[in-house]
Amino acid sequence: RRCDLGAGAAWLGTALSQNGSSALQSIDLFGNGLGSALEGFEGLMRGLAHCSRLNDLDLSMNGLGKEGSAVIANALTEGNLPVKELRLMKNDIGEEGGALIGKAMEANSRLEALSLGGNKLGVAGAIAIMDGLQKNQALKQLDLSQNDLSCIALRTVALALVVNKSLEGLNLSGNRIESWGASELAMGLEKNHKLVSLDLSRNKIENEGIGRLAAALKSNFKLKDLSVEGNPSEPEALEILEEIASSSR
Repeated sequence: RRCDLGAGAAWLGTALSQNGSSALQSIDLFGNGLGSALEGFEGLMRGLAHCSRLNDLDLSMNGLGKEGSAVIANALTEGNLPVKELRLMKNDIGEEGGALIGKAMEANSRLEALSLGGNKLGVAGAIAIMDGLQKNQALKQLDLSQNDLSCIALRTVALALVVNKSLEGLNLSGNRIESWGASELAMGLEKNHKLVSLDLSRNKIENEGIGRLAAALKSNFKLKDLSVEGNPSEPEALEILEEIASSSR
């Protein structure tokens, strides 16, 4: 953890493929400079394909960028990354990388938790991820925190919540979501009966948006954990929303 593997990642991949790595269930490669040498990262991913029992993989803080995202997307599409939980936080994936991963989500049926926080996905990247979610019925947890989503992307989020039947937890904290975006999201919540946890903390939602969310919760009895702290709405509005959320538990 926290060393510069770079091109040396290929050696690790070779070791994984040759030395009976089928028993590995968790691999933590957080902050290892994997994005500095694409060929090395590709070699690592080939090795990971031999880890048939691998459930948890952390590739956060590796500077993977668009090119590294393409490698991951290909592995997810081809079924060569047999993980259930994948953490890719703070990798400068960007809009184009987000589009590649979103497309890969359409074909992947194993991944259950995906963390993409802090990746500068922007509107286009988030929309691509949500388009993929509409066709994916395996993912249970999705983290899109700190991605500069703004309100425009929330319409696609709302549609995905209507269509998708597997997602149980969604983290949208630390974005630029305003009341208009919260209203879009509320329309999806009214028709969603699977989501259990929703994090909207540290956004820009004011009283109007909080009120719209509160109205949506009156017809949604599945959501149990709603976080809205750090928004510029009045404390009284937050209290009312929290009371409604608590009454459905």
